[in-house]
Amino acid sequence: MSVAPPPPAFVNGGSVGPQKYIPAPAPTPTPAKEEIIAKGAVGVLGAEDEALDKWLDTHYKTDEDTFLSVVEERRGRAINWALGPFLLKVTINFTGIVGELGIVIPFYGYQKLVDIHGDLITGVSANWRNRVTKGVIHLNLRGRSLQIHLEAIAFGRPYDYKGVLVV
Repeated sequence: MSVAPPPPAFVNGGSVGPQKYIPAPAPTPTPAKEEIIAKGAVGVLGAEDEALDKWLDTHYKTDEDTFLSVVEERRGRAINWALGPFLLKVTINFTGIVGELGIVIPFYGYQKLVDIHGDLITGVSANWRNRVTKGVIHLNLRGRSLQIHLEAIAFGRPYDYKGVLVV
């Protein structure tokens, strides 16, 4: 006695009707081996950076906690000075001054606070007030020295600086 294959109705899960072809699932590819490049935080300042060290030695005044850059240009002496979040960018030509004072706001960037312009012999003053800072800056020439006085509050912290920027 020979055994015959079951009728089509039983081959297709017991349903009556034509057979349906169900393809086998495609094989899943094996994931590529991941290469670990770095673990944890990677700090740029951790590496010895001679250019940065040289720049800081030239422009950062550790005793005053300020930054200062003075460049002689055709139109005058360009001065960039920073204390905390404040950044003064001015150009002096003889006794005149033109520029601005701004603030660096974290995650937002630089925001101008006031324009600075006038005659340094009589003195230049400017004041400002907004949501994060308020204050006044005074600039004047005494002999060949540019003197600055900044009284301000930024982000709840007071700043009071009196000093000489350029001789």
